[in-house]
Amino acid sequence: MAPEFGRTPAEEHPLALRDGGDRRTGGERRAHSRGVPDRRWRERRRQWLGHALLTSLTICVPVPANIAKLRPSPPPLSTSAPKGASVVPTQRVVSPPRSPYDDLIIEAARMHGLDPRLLRSIVEVESAFNPRAVSPAGAKGLMQLRPILARELGVRNPFDPRQNIMGGARYLRQLLNMHDGDIRLALASYNAGPGNVTRYAGVPPFRETQKYVKRILALLEEGSDI
Repeated sequence: MAPEFGRTPAEEHPLALRDGGDRRTGGERRAHSRGVPDRRWRERRRQWLGHALLTSLTICVPVPANIAKLRPSPPPLSTSAPKGASVVPTQRVVSPPRSPYDDLIIEAARMHGLDPRLLRSIVEVESAFNPRAVSPAGAKGLMQLRPILARELGVRNPFDPRQNIMGGARYLRQLLNMHDGDIRLALASYNAGPGNVTRYAGVPPFRETQKYVKRILALLEEGSDI
């Protein structure tokens, strides 16, 4: 029989199946594969080591000290003034405190023809707007009326703000009429008594009285309208 050209024996073809005698058992194949390192496992291990090294380098890299300089700084506040304008420092304007008894003071001043600023200045110096104030000499209330004077003025309760202010305003009008409208002499009489003003023909030389008159006049000049 003539040989067939272009064909190779089955045992020499790369895809030819091995016969039963050439096959290896499963146990031999597994034993042989464990002795040689797997290529894919080696590649994964190298990739894992590379990632771990890159991560450690990233963590250990110090942050540049001048990185803060890259942040934009806020624009400075403008302190320049328009041409021709003068720069005046801002000052806090504090208005004088108002008395909680201004309504009563205004009413009493109108009733007796007095300047409400004068009446309020007397109340401030006499009691500092304390309706329960009592002096060592026994004067009581906002305008510090003594018991005898309070009875003469018809003030039954000197601690009542309305009665006290009305009585004190009435007494101040009497003193102004006595001294022909001279405020200094009227204030001196209110503090030291009319008898001492008559005796010294003016403001008595008492330190307390002189200080009293000056303080009230100063408040009258500095005080605002009410």
